Amino acid sequence: MPKDTIATKANIFSGDFKETDIVESEIFNAKEIPSDYEGLDIGPETQKQFVQLINQSRTVVWNGPVGVFEFDSFASGTKACALALKELTQKEGVTIIGGGDSVAALEKFQITKESYTHVSTGGGASLEFLEGKTLPGVACLENYNEDDYQTNESKDDSNFKKEIEKVRT
Repeated sequence: MPKDTIATKANIFSGDFKETDIVESEIFNAKEIPSDYEGLDIGPETQKQFVQLINQSRTVVWNGPVGVFEFDSFASGTKACALALKELTQKEGVTIIGGGDSVAALEKFQITKESYTHVSTGGGASLEFLEGKTLPGVACLENYNEDDYQTNESKDDSNFKKEIEKVRT
């Protein structure tokens, strides 16, 4: 859990702010954010803690940014985690990045997807897969019945059937 947070009184979601605007903020203990402030990023102590935990790990599944990275003022926590995970991958660690927002953060920080073991835009689906749940798209392919598939036997149809058989095996 975060020890500290970067918070602001500004309503950055009002539409008055651009992603590159510098927004006035303060650092608070994560349990003591004033009611008129909103926590939008992990603070520097938490960044150090998270990076240290990543560095001590052999496998990390990261599903989502730790701040409102779209705004430069609240991107440092997410960037610190992304860079630590990249470094872990370079040290032969396994890093699995899930979720569209995570991918968008990597793009913003100009970190290639190849810097990690696996990157997927399916955050929720990735977590369900790790939980052992059957994903709807896979279930559909597993339950495919050739008799139900009406076709005019084009080349694409035969390739599709081959792909279905690969999934089944």
